Amino acid sequence: MNDKNQTDKFIEDNEMGFESDLTFNRPVQQFRMSKKEFYKHPNIKYLRVQIISSGIALYIIAAMNLLLALLYMLDGKGVWRIFDFVIIVVLGVFLQLYQSRTAAVIFFIYNLCTMNLYRDIFSGSFYTILIGVAAIVFTVRFQNAWNAYLINGDVPLIKR
Repeated sequence: MNDKNQTDKFIEDNEMGFESDLTFNRPVQQFRMSKKEFYKHPNIKYLRVQIISSGIALYIIAAMNLLLALLYMLDGKGVWRIFDFVIIVVLGVFLQLYQSRTAAVIFFIYNLCTMNLYRDIFSGSFYTILIGVAAIVFTVRFQNAWNAYLINGDVPLIKR
């Protein structure tokens, strides 16, 4: 292919809303969704619902820890519970708003570390471990879908 034909193809592609990638001679879309728009796409609804559910579960756990902190304040042992409340709320916000894998992993590890410290149903229990695993799984699946979209430009259909 001579240079004149390649230049004409580049101009035609730009007029159609594409720019040409001259290294691979394939059209590349100029406009892609942002990560926030991708998160709201209907094909990603299942992952979005699961990530939001994990975040809400973290808020419920944090509220229970705050309640226990207020009850234990009478004995002077509630300070650590308030610290626990703050950590879980911050991790929940990052998980829900930014789909953070790091927040999911930190919550899981934090639960494993506090399992022997508190020994109650709200911190380090079987249910909180399951919430941590679910948060990790669904944030990783979201990041994989996002990476696939960046590579090929197609939004994958995520089902159970």
